Amino acid sequence: MEEEYKKEFISIHIGQTGINLGNACWELYCLEHGIQPDGMRSTTEDEDDDGDYRFRTFFSETSSGKFVPRALFIDLEPSVIDEVKSGTNGQLYNPQQFICGKEDAGNNFARGYYTQSLWMIVLICTVYPSPDDGFSPSILDSFNTILASYSLKEHSNVTLMFDNVSVYDICRRSLDIENPTYVNLNRLVSQAISSLTISMRLEGSTFNQNLRSFRDSTSLGLISFVSCSYVPVLSAKEVQHKQHSFVELTNAALEPSSSYMVKYDPCKGMYMKNLIVYRGDDVDFDDVDNAVSMARTRTGFDYFDTCYRSGINYVPVTREVCIVSCTTSIQDVFTRISHKFNQMYAKKDFLHSYFCEGMEEYEFSEAYEEIATKVVKLCQEFENMKIHR
Repeated sequence: MEEEYKKEFISIHIGQTGINLGNACWELYCLEHGIQPDGMRSTTEDEDDDGDYRFRTFFSETSSGKFVPRALFIDLEPSVIDEVKSGTNGQLYNPQQFICGKEDAGNNFARGYYTQSLWMIVLICTVYPSPDDGFSPSILDSFNTILASYSLKEHSNVTLMFDNVSVYDICRRSLDIENPTYVNLNRLVSQAISSLTISMRLEGSTFNQNLRSFRDSTSLGLISFVSCSYVPVLSAKEVQHKQHSFVELTNAALEPSSSYMVKYDPCKGMYMKNLIVYRGDDVDFDDVDNAVSMARTRTGFDYFDTCYRSGINYVPVTREVCIVSCTTSIQDVFTRISHKFNQMYAKKDFLHSYFCEGMEEYEFSEAYEEIATKVVKLCQEFENMKIHR
């Protein structure tokens, strides 16, 4: 196992949303590992000797003792990158980690790591267009989403899906914020991402093996596009006054209206796999067994055999639960997007914008067939398989 922790985990943040979300994640990672905005660590070497060394899989250390995120930020234009450079964490990054414009440096960077390294898992976090058009102002969202999803299906093991409306509703309802900003949304999503990556960065976890098992099952025929839920989401006034059992938190994390970070109706489909991450310094296996048993007997949901796996992170924080779900209900997202895609594609609207960049029309039909047709068909096949068992 020690050999595994010597591996490097590389984060690549693309586009405005990816860069802002990535910056929020690194802000949180630094807080969790005692790294200051200038990259210097507030803890001592003795603490590293006690086992807190795995964070180096996400950070590289310079000769001066500064810790730099193993990350790359890529965008076509510089405005968002400039905001990060001039922000609180601007000194944290190496200027060479920022790539602007239409150049191949980003592709070459990723391709180099992909071909020269043994990648344990390719985990992608992406924000999909919201059901509410007010949160999806770009008229090209449906084209971009189908094209991007096609690429994600080919190159990722697991794609975590979020949408702004779902996360916005959670912030407004649970954090008591009347008009949440994108900063609020990004920080909430980063909490979920942190829960899924903490076992790669801190000692004392039973989670890594189950994450690989989940990855393997989605790679071998199950749907690789998955949803995510995270609890508790508490306002500043509630943090000191509320403590929930892991059974209560698990039940809350399975509640679609209050904790799901992408909109779909779980009662219309079937859960294929659920990976439940329990985080806290007072977790025990009896708590986990009781919580998972409750989840398996939850009414209103349909399951394919025994589909729950759990992992524990013994990290001294308030109790947290994050659930990653592989469900056929995720087809709701692609059905919504496909409908808009068809409306625009039938009129050949805005295709010239893509042709000017060197794309060809067959790429649209190929992506649509793979995502809007095959992924949805795969979901329906699993549902029919359950009916005839």
